[in-house]
Amino acid sequence: MAADGEDKDDAFQGDGRSRAARLGDARGGAGPLAYVGYQGGLRLYFQAGEFAGWEVSEGSGYPAGNGLRVGASAAEVREAAPEAEFTETTLGREFAAGGYYGLLGEDGEAVALLWAGTTCLFR
Repeated sequence: MAADGEDKDDAFQGDGRSRAARLGDARGGAGPLAYVGYQGGLRLYFQAGEFAGWEVSEGSGYPAGNGLRVGASAAEVREAAPEAEFTETTLGREFAAGGYYGLLGEDGEAVALLWAGTTCLFR
């Protein structure tokens, strides 16, 4: 993953090969964002050329730093992050836990999306 302050172009460095599936631009409440979407559901966001945030979606298999993961049940979220606060929003049932955020799927029982930092979600 890109580190805080990492330049968007650096997200393609490493072994010289990009696993990016798509590049794009989004406009959210935080202003214009560029993103790099990788196969497997990982998306990195950049603002003014600097790393701003990330999100992972269903089927990604990427865990967050505190054990949260896409596919976890609401009970597993509470176990991994007892401070998690759940709220109903226009997107559905969301939670906030120690700098990580998530959205439960349509069933309201399993995490469908995780993110941190600045992303592009419209409420």
